[in-house]
Amino acid sequence: MNKNSRITFRLSENQHTDFKNLAAKYDLSISDFIVRSCLLHHKLNLPERKTDLKNCIHELHKAGNNLNQIAKSLNILVLNQHPEGIAVTEIKDSLSDLRRAIKKLEGEL
Repeated sequence: MNKNSRITFRLSENQHTDFKNLAAKYDLSISDFIVRSCLLHHKLNLPERKTDLKNCIHELHKAGNNLNQIAKSLNILVLNQHPEGIAVTEIKDSLSDLRRAIKKLEGEL
């Protein structure tokens, strides 16, 4: 494989020594060690975590909307004196818990 491209970056002396020692441990050049390390471990946790949190918040909002619709239907049942209306309190408590969880996750972004 032809290696014609070059990337330059700065390291502290300690970082350079760490790279050199790790590369030597695996019998690789520093360049090969960095390339292999980056290609094998190319996923960064922080951006994925933010994306995961945004997706999670979106899903929680959808679940919250569904719970609102259920709560509205159950409230209508209570107004019409149906015995199934007993679960409304539990639904409202779950909805409150969900809202608190959404606010907490939004605060982490």
